[in-house]
Amino acid sequence: MTQVTKKIEFYEIFTLRIARFIYFCGEKPMDNMTNKLTIKAFNHVAIQISDIEKSRAFYSETLGLEEIPAPAFDYPVVWLSLGNGREVHLIGRKPEATFTPVRSNHFALEVSDIYLAEKMLKENGANCLPIKSRPDGILQLFLTDPDGNFIELCQM
Repeated sequence: MTQVTKKIEFYEIFTLRIARFIYFCGEKPMDNMTNKLTIKAFNHVAIQISDIEKSRAFYSETLGLEEIPAPAFDYPVVWLSLGNGREVHLIGRKPEATFTPVRSNHFALEVSDIYLAEKMLKENGANCLPIKSRPDGILQLFLTDPDGNFIELCQM
């Protein structure tokens, strides 16, 4: 499998979970009787990071996401495409800001083959926890980005 094929495969795996979320939680008509908010679609996930270049490399090279143009903020940002207008926004933060990432704060992406995803991630030096099965039988693997933010990959 070539590097380009790996990136395309991982990109497809990465976006599948977001696509399913959008399908089930996508645009709903406004209920005028109860004035319910209309959510049109999932747009982006913003992740606070400390080293813009390390994170750019992790999300673009290890996870295979394509960098896209971002507005000119007064702090460093990198925007990456998940496809179909869905994005990951990496937000640079001051080094003195501290937080402790916890596994319960994460975003999840569905993959078609969790064992292949684990192999590809490990080959790219990603920090992965062992694959485990949830009580409902869904396989999941947690990994961290360069700042320790958790990302879950799951196989339905």
